[in-house]
Amino acid sequence: MGRRKNTEIIEYMDEACDKVWYMRSTPCDNPEIEKGRLKAIKRVEKEFPEVKEGFDTWDCGFWNGVLGTLRWVLGDEEKDNLDT
Repeated sequence: MGRRKNTEIIEYMDEACDKVWYMRSTPCDNPEIEKGRLKAIKRVEKEFPEVKEGFDTWDCGFWNGVLGTLRWVLGDEEKDNLDT
């Protein structure tokens, strides 16, 4: 079993963060914020087309776990940091 490079870990952590954010994303009444949110949604959907299929409870738990774990591996003091 080999070690992963930090760049690989960070790339996967960024994917997890995007997917968790996408799951949590809700419309906003502020037009400027909503414009940015919609732009971010398009970026995530382009980069990870599978998100359009939606997430079940297993997927939600999996991606939240990946995000928290990889942040901890990279040195985050909080073992369960799920901020997006």
